[in-house]
Amino acid sequence: IQRLTADHFRVRTADLKSKNRSKPLVVARQSAMYLIKKYLDKSLVDIGRSFGGKDHTTVINAIRKIENQLPKDPDLKKDLEELETRIHNLTGVWISSVDNCTDNGVDKNVDKNFCIKLHEFRLKTQHIVHSESQVF
Repeated sequence: IQRLTADHFRVRTADLKSKNRSKPLVVARQSAMYLIKKYLDKSLVDIGRSFGGKDHTTVINAIRKIENQLPKDPDLKKDLEELETRIHNLTGVWISSVDNCTDNGVDKNVDKNFCIKLHEFRLKTQHIVHSESQVF
């Protein structure tokens, strides 16, 4: 997700992990944090660690900023929709369905196979959380 987001916003993955706070870079970084939380359900601490050791409160603020901006900013909405499509093309997972899968089962309105695939995707990505040099 970091690589896809960096490519989309035309920044380097290393820049997402840097302390640089230029607006284009901040938007890319916040978007990546938002998507990682939505798709991978990683802890705030783990997400912060993967972005160069950012504090969990920075991750909270990033996610809230994106959630607040989405209804107001059509360009940001378009960017995230494009990234979600790219993520879907790689994984088969759509964010809108993610919220209906639970740890111990499936919401009655979601295909069971989808939740199994999502669970497998999350398991595959768990091992990359433990080092800040790793990429989600």
